[in-house]
Amino acid sequence: MIQDFKFALRQLIKAPGFTSIAILTLALAIGVNAAIFSLVNGVILKPVVPLRPHEVVNLFSARQGASKDYRQFSHQEFVALRESTDVFTDVAAVQFALAGLGR
Repeated sequence: MIQDFKFALRQLIKAPGFTSIAILTLALAIGVNAAIFSLVNGVILKPVVPLRPHEVVNLFSARQGASKDYRQFSHQEFVALRESTDVFTDVAAVQFALAGLGR
């Protein structure tokens, strides 16, 4: 295995153009990968922590008589709640959707 590394090093020394292009390509790929991971980690993977988490609430609507049957608000209900409420400082909506193989 040591002989393989020595051979590879000799080949890289013999071809400085190829070596420099390979090193630049690796450096660029590693840099872009690190930048994209930092972006994805900051935007998607890390949870958003509100300034005052004790003031954050979840609202659901449920059918009468069904204790665990929650449903989403329609867009019209969301807009009406956002515009007519004086209880909440702000109202936001999110829709959870699974994407995958369907298993």
